[in-house]
Amino acid sequence: GFGGDTWGAHGGLPGSRTLPGFRTLPGSHQHFPDSRTLPESEAGLAERALATEVPLPGRRYRRARAWLAHQLRFGEQEDINVFETTIRVIGGLLGAYELSVPRAHPQNASGDKLLLRLAYELGVRLLPAFNTPTGLPYGTVGLKSGRAYNPEWAQGASTTSEVGSLQLEFATLSHLTGDDRFVTAADRVTAHFSKMERPSELPPGLYPLFIHPKTGRFTSTTVTLGARADSTYEYFIKGWLQRGRASDVTPLKLFLEAVRGISGHLARVSAWGRSYVGVWEYKANTFKEEMDAVACFTPGMLALSGVALGDETQLAFAEELAESCFAMSARTNTGLAPEIADFSPGLPPGLNSPPALSHAAAAAAAKLQNAATAAELKPAAAAIESAAAAAAFELRSSSGVASAERSATASETSATDESETDEIAKTDVSDNTESAVPPEPVGLDVRPKIGATHNLLRPEVIESLFVLHRLTKRPRYRDWGWQLFQAFESFARLPQGGYSGVRDVSGIVNLVNTNRASTPEAAAAAATLAAATAAHGTYGSDGTSHKKPPNENPAGGNGGEGDSASSASAATQGGRRTSPINPGPRSGARDTTGLLGTSDKSWTSEKSGLAWEVQISYDGRMESFWLAETLKYLFLLFGDDETLPLHEFAFNTEAHPLRLFGETDGADGTEGIDEAPR
Repeated sequence: GFGGDTWGAHGGLPGSRTLPGFRTLPGSHQHFPDSRTLPESEAGLAERALATEVPLPGRRYRRARAWLAHQLRFGEQEDINVFETTIRVIGGLLGAYELSVPRAHPQNASGDKLLLRLAYELGVRLLPAFNTPTGLPYGTVGLKSGRAYNPEWAQGASTTSEVGSLQLEFATLSHLTGDDRFVTAADRVTAHFSKMERPSELPPGLYPLFIHPKTGRFTSTTVTLGARADSTYEYFIKGWLQRGRASDVTPLKLFLEAVRGISGHLARVSAWGRSYVGVWEYKANTFKEEMDAVACFTPGMLALSGVALGDETQLAFAEELAESCFAMSARTNTGLAPEIADFSPGLPPGLNSPPALSHAAAAAAAKLQNAATAAELKPAAAAIESAAAAAAFELRSSSGVASAERSATASETSATDESETDEIAKTDVSDNTESAVPPEPVGLDVRPKIGATHNLLRPEVIESLFVLHRLTKRPRYRDWGWQLFQAFESFARLPQGGYSGVRDVSGIVNLVNTNRASTPEAAAAAATLAAATAAHGTYGSDGTSHKKPPNENPAGGNGGEGDSASSASAATQGGRRTSPINPGPRSGARDTTGLLGTSDKSWTSEKSGLAWEVQISYDGRMESFWLAETLKYLFLLFGDDETLPLHEFAFNTEAHPLRLFGETDGADGTEGIDEAPR
């Protein structure tokens, strides 16, 4: 496993045909002999020990600690990414430290000082990156030379997430050590976001992909919740919660501005009624109807803020987005999500606002009617009509995306979770909106975007399911998480050990005859297979070289007429393994969510001797976030809800738990460090 084969590397190449088991990633030791994975994994070991009541230090924990004590050295590495090093290495060390603190009276106890000292030493060596006119850090720094810069391809700019996702870790460093340099640097970035001059076309609360540390201005026009901007939004609300509600409200104000910007310019609903957040070019005012897998952190973020702030609209929108993120996986042949999902075609203008946001807009518009003049009422009336049409369309959609009529709290509705989608289908639509509602969903449902069909074992959707389950107690989030785990087990796990990313989540699908006996039934099955293959062929995600089989999602549900089987087959492995995935509802049940798909024919081994075979190929990489985030969030999703409770910990963007400070904690309660940086 990882401990025996990639100890000291920041990832693995499992499944090599020339080197059995794992190999370290090329260049793993160029920058960090410690790896980014080891500190992350140490935090994971501590968390599992905490959850299972195993006392620390255990054998594996002691081994990891000994490696850190004797092998981990800072000061020689150059060209280090400030953001990745902060969230992974410092975050991992701080997370492990937090969990080494005795559980009784954690605010007055100390943890493993080695971990805190290492985090402090590395933090000091990252500070030169903040020596800019604006306080925005460069993305790259040399730990030996202190030279900070950005690569030429970025034209001197940092990514927005690089500058906006350091606050949790740096605030924790100052809180625990009493050295205010870290929190001062982080707060200067937040202050810049609050006071910066913004382009006139860019609405408040939205942050394009790149920002220049010298000028403090954005150098990109692309706005997305995907990579290079994502965690900036997340750290606004988590940073405020970390320091307590009595702390500076600047991060909270920035977050609320962001929610308004996201609602007004990025949030849409697809033709199948699926809420999503797309990609907007604000200068050209063009919109891409697609959503990154990375952006699936958004449901968890909005659920956390919705509960913390008592905002039911944010929580409702979070649940809508979570269903769409699950659909991104469930609508593929493997049950794995693509890197980018295509939600086009969208609806005409006026019918493209997610239900939760439409109702909020309608309510706000209605409040204006009493005091407004006739001329002022026109926009309000249009907003109400648009909101009603969008809500009516959502209720008519067969996809079953979150009910627009839902207004009860999560605790009040958790008991009716299983019947919720049936109630949506039964809801009546008023006559005045009937004409504006298409009788059926139009266009294609969510699907992999051509050119971005791969899966990297990303954690974001699992993270959101974990947060939503903790906050709502709805069993469906565990159900969906279990389906996703089964997909990883079936299509990403390698026989010789480890997991790998998948090059194409659609794979190549074939009908196979599983009945080898010489019987009339076998002959009939063979004839059916030949006819089906001739009519439909095989297909993948390229949409050009393979014919499409009759079911949009053959690995999905089959209308309750039995289980369909699928298998993962990698050309690099030269073999096939059969494992059911996304088999659909049990016999007699009906798939009301629309997430798994239905078919008018049952391709089942029990009835016809036929099954779907999905052939996939691997990219051969196991990224460190698979261990640090994806598996950790799965563990927490299915574990005891009292393990790392959200009212005590904030998870950084690499899933490392950092303890909330509390309303009165401050520098006077810091731990300090025993040794100066070596």
